[in-house]
Amino acid sequence: MSERSNPIKMIDVSGKEIVHRQAEATGRINLKGDTIEKIRSGEIEKGDPLPAAEIACILAVKKTPDIIPLCHPIPVTSVDAEFHVADNHIEARCRVTADYKTGSRWRPSWGWPRPSSRSGTW
Repeated sequence: MSERSNPIKMIDVSGKEIVHRQAEATGRINLKGDTIEKIRSGEIEKGDPLPAAEIACILAVKKTPDIIPLCHPIPVTSVDAEFHVADNHIEARCRVTADYKTGSRWRPSWGWPRPSSRSGTW
């Protein structure tokens, strides 16, 4: 047993009731105008990045317990990824729904795409 006053542990949710839960995260991906134009006109060499981002969002939601220590693996019932292309950015939104004893709050934050931990324009 740890001698620390506040040991790290995964919270026991066995006594909780199953509750319908929803969580949402949004983000903005700043892009250069010519990159936005290439996306709109279908000129990205590797193909349309938005369907790939949608798949990446869903995969990230499913893998959240592998990324965040002590995060419970929950049965996610739906993931909805939306992207709105503006003049100099893409607005990304990820909604997650689950019916379980603990929340889905971490999943959307991992589901929306981001270039890296740094900010900037692609």
